[in-house]
Amino acid sequence: MQGGGADSGHRSGFVDGDALTARFNQPSGIAVDYSGNIFIADTNNHAIRLITTKDESVMVKTIAGKGANNNCTRNFNGSGDCDGDESTATAFSYPTQLSWDDDTNHLWVTDSGNHKLRKITNINQNKEADQANSVNEVTSAIGQGSSQPGCIDGFGSNNSESQQIATLNRPTGIVSAGDGRVFITDMNSGVIRKVISGDKDRLITIAGKCDSDTADKDGVAVGF
Repeated sequence: MQGGGADSGHRSGFVDGDALTARFNQPSGIAVDYSGNIFIADTNNHAIRLITTKDESVMVKTIAGKGANNNCTRNFNGSGDCDGDESTATAFSYPTQLSWDDDTNHLWVTDSGNHKLRKITNINQNKEADQANSVNEVTSAIGQGSSQPGCIDGFGSNNSESQQIATLNRPTGIVSAGDGRVFITDMNSGVIRKVISGDKDRLITIAGKCDSDTADKDGVAVGF
């Protein structure tokens, strides 16, 4: 899976290991937790990678977006849309940006190809412990998948009641306020959106209009 010509000066790929062994494929987003762990959105590998440092050594490990079994089907390019944990395999489609939430110990991911906001929980942050013993759980928080992009405010995938289900359209940028609020740039919708996370995640458009109307109406900012 390695690429790059002899004159390119680099080699892309999908390999875990030490600093010289590890390979990425168009990494984009980056986030750091309070323990100094570094998380990478490895976009074209459709995976989330973890970089740890200990005793001046650097190690790279894939924590989500790998493996395949009967419950997780992948496309020809390795992308997919599967929640779960490391024991059942998980899949992303062009994850783009990350944000660490110190309040909840969640890693938020804009899963752009799936038009979703997803979160990774139960991440082992103890550098002295074996990272392989952690069971990272991936959950879809907002969005309905690659076949249902949109710009609908409402509630997340964890809502079992008959309320409006929210949609996204290629979310990219993301930042967590650390108090249960997450802000997203919803690129193809041309708007800025806010997620209020909780037992029922809720999505609200806070700036821009989904119909790309550039007028400033009722205090709502112009479209992007």
